[in-house]
Amino acid sequence: MAFIRVNDPDRIARDSISPNYSNSLLSKTLERHYLSNQVYDHFFLRSFKNSERWDFIEDFFLGADVDSLIDKYSGAEGNDVDIIENLKKKDLSVAKEFVDLGDDFNVHIFYPDSQRYYCLKDPLTIVDNNGTRTKKVSEWLSEDPIAFDAVRKSTPFYVNKDVFEILVSKLKAHHPEYVKNVLGLKVKIEFKGYSRRVKASVPYTTQPVEFYKWWCSNQENVIMTLEEKFKLFKKVYLLKPTVLKREHKDMIKKHKKSL
Repeated sequence: MAFIRVNDPDRIARDSISPNYSNSLLSKTLERHYLSNQVYDHFFLRSFKNSERWDFIEDFFLGADVDSLIDKYSGAEGNDVDIIENLKKKDLSVAKEFVDLGDDFNVHIFYPDSQRYYCLKDPLTIVDNNGTRTKKVSEWLSEDPIAFDAVRKSTPFYVNKDVFEILVSKLKAHHPEYVKNVLGLKVKIEFKGYSRRVKASVPYTTQPVEFYKWWCSNQENVIMTLEEKFKLFKKVYLLKPTVLKREHKDMIKKHKKSL
């Protein structure tokens, strides 16, 4: 509903019946409508080759004016193609192959786009060990958040706040091991000397000996790569070698021999 206040209705009434009144906005709108109809009639009521039609469409969207389009693509008069009979002459063997693939085959493919900003309703196609699957982002978050997160990191693409919050919530609630593996040293832990939970990377970097002692008893809480482990062992070996476990000392010795 729109409310419009008119300060001078008599003036509008006089303009509406005056033969000298004109509205430039309305005139331009009617002109564009006429030109659009002219383009559509020419395009659909005349016969063109497929390549000509694609060139026509390309020139139209690149801004070519109507007169130049009609002159350049004159076409043949009468578009009397019988679509049903024309389809019968086509080789439909490829289409039959698609039909035989069953319900899991995706006719519409929406591969991840790094320039796209994804919302809950957007479709997304993921190709992994489970095949090619297309779902809305909301469905991915509900049915397979790990696959969605893996693609989000590998592409990568952008997601809005709602998508990110739901993704984090789903992963933490149903896939805690995956979260630990993905976060690694970014996972937050309770560590002596800090009033609140802190990223494991902080004591790992600033207090390697204390962190090593803590980690030896809490290895399941922080998942480190082999390179990260080796760096930690090397720091502890240099600062306080007596703290380092024998198995970890052996790793450093083997590395030295290989150099």
